[in-house]
Amino acid sequence: MKKIIKLLASITALSPTLIASSCFLDGSYNVHQGNWDFNSFGNIENYKNIDKNSIKINFKNNYSIDFQNNVIAPKIKNIKTIEDLKRVIDEHFIISITALRPHSGWGDGYAQFNHIHIENIPNVFLDHEKVLHFQMHIDSIENFKFENNIMSLKAKFASKNFDKNNKNQPLYYFEHELQIKVGGQNG
Repeated sequence: MKKIIKLLASITALSPTLIASSCFLDGSYNVHQGNWDFNSFGNIENYKNIDKNSIKINFKNNYSIDFQNNVIAPKIKNIKTIEDLKRVIDEHFIISITALRPHSGWGDGYAQFNHIHIENIPNVFLDHEKVLHFQMHIDSIENFKFENNIMSLKAKFASKNFDKNNKNQPLYYFEHELQIKVGGQNG
């Protein structure tokens, strides 16, 4: 019995240090059901909980210049609708970001404090640890261009996480113009 009491006493003595140096994540998040209505967000902050400088578009695979010229570029040139554009993006591209995930935790003396977790999201179209997948919205096909082997696209992105302070808005949101070089001269 004395051994158990000593063990509990040593664990209790370490508790303030453990609590002060830890950020407990409960694994829960608020999930928006269905698709977002991007027109209903009102005056939403751009780059909401997103590192603006982290947004990148890349190829899904390490495609050769020949493959880009002979397969991907012709598909891009044949894009006529937003659905065509989404299909080509889904097939050949990924969009990566860094999310700035707000979180409340406990500090020294058990005082609550707010802080940010940085979460790298390698593909916004897949669920990640605490940040759910993003829905992409393109207002018009006019927001897409393919000139001089540069594909550019202006789109809005909203995560399936909703903001606990406003359930009608996503917790993570950004509107951004993405650009990527597709094909060109080989060698």
